[in-house]
Amino acid sequence: MQIKRCTTLMTVVLAGTVQMVGAADDADKLGKTVTQVGAEIEGNADGSIPRYTGGLTKKDAPPGFDPKSGRWVDPYAAEKPVLSITAQNLAQYQDKLSEATRELIKRFPESFRVNVYPTHRAMGYPERFNELTKANVGRCQMVENGLSLKGCFGGVPFPFPKNGMEVMWNNTTAPKPGHYSMISQGMYVDANGTPIQCAVQDTLVDSPYHDLKSSLAEYESGGQRYFRAMVKQLAPARIAGDGNMLTYTTDPVAFKNQFYQYQQGNRRVRVSPEAQYDFPTTVSGGAAFYDEIGLFLGKMDRYDWKLVGKKEMYIPYNTQRTLYTKMEDLTSAGSGRHPNPDLIRWELHRVWVVEAALKAGERHASPKRRYYIDEDNYGAGMMDSWDKAGKLHKLVTQLPFMAYDLGTPVGTATLTYDLSTSVYYLNTQFAEPNHGIFPRDTVFTASTWSPEGLARRSAR
Repeated sequence: MQIKRCTTLMTVVLAGTVQMVGAADDADKLGKTVTQVGAEIEGNADGSIPRYTGGLTKKDAPPGFDPKSGRWVDPYAAEKPVLSITAQNLAQYQDKLSEATRELIKRFPESFRVNVYPTHRAMGYPERFNELTKANVGRCQMVENGLSLKGCFGGVPFPFPKNGMEVMWNNTTAPKPGHYSMISQGMYVDANGTPIQCAVQDTLVDSPYHDLKSSLAEYESGGQRYFRAMVKQLAPARIAGDGNMLTYTTDPVAFKNQFYQYQQGNRRVRVSPEAQYDFPTTVSGGAAFYDEIGLFLGKMDRYDWKLVGKKEMYIPYNTQRTLYTKMEDLTSAGSGRHPNPDLIRWELHRVWVVEAALKAGERHASPKRRYYIDEDNYGAGMMDSWDKAGKLHKLVTQLPFMAYDLGTPVGTATLTYDLSTSVYYLNTQFAEPNHGIFPRDTVFTASTWSPEGLARRSAR
């Protein structure tokens, strides 16, 4: 018995030692044989995906860029498409398009196309972010059957993802400025092609996970909040003065995700437990769910997640032209029944493919989903979903760009097309000169992120 116990103990020790050595070897690859976030450095065989050279930095800022404006001048504005994928040549390129993208081309053969531009691997990261990504290798773990993280902070949690949940955690913690405010508008377009300005919003965003001046110990002791947003509605008049507040954590088992709403009409803050999963977001006209924000946001407990692998796909990328356009321009093609294809830039990138299948006994309006997550920036990519009848349900695309002066990608905007209703929704658009994203050095106080803080900020 003593020999057996010693043998078992030795096996455990050896396994732990091998795991530590493996983690150290992986960490040493970052920035050498792979990029700082674990992506392939080399381009593809025909050069349509270039070699990664570090991404855009402050020195790459185009003429006319004002760092105080809250807007980033498009460094590729003068480029022309190298390819347009239409109903006529769809068969030639369909293996690099998602099923929902192909469906839009088939549904609107005369007016919708995918304009493909030269690929630019523009996404880069601060040195502190890269250091924290390296530190996460080995120490960052999924616990609670993958629903929570432990030992993860600041950088990519899993730069060498081994399963679908690790890729999705990389997506939900995708890099962003640690603290910023934002003035933007949201719009949806009904089935007749009529655009509707559904909201003008003044938003505070706080990401303690990405506060690079903080530490793992401070993050974990502070409730493991990776995303907080407080929205004050400025327009239209019927909702002006309303507000809501969302808090998401990397340990939703111990620290629950929280949702509050403030209604100007009764001047009350109430808890909104329904504001998650497939509950429609407040102003989307029913087109977008809460767990589609940023491609996926929230608790992963309703799906089984399968990592299919990696492939080359056309995805929206370097998308300033979409974000800074006016509503009437975005809806000026196809009688408004789809976004103007001239205002969406697509590029060829390598993506992780993850399939989500609804667990037995669970419910969701999208029982099947397929995600395409960019290897250079886990906050970029798209998602196809299917409804309960097995029909294509939605195309959800993220609209990322590189904030070259900050040294970090930004992906605040999500464009959702509901194929079942023909309604589409852009949650974040900077159509007016005073709209934009404004990074902050100061941390929002704890009292800001309270029900009382929501009421104070929202009340007119």
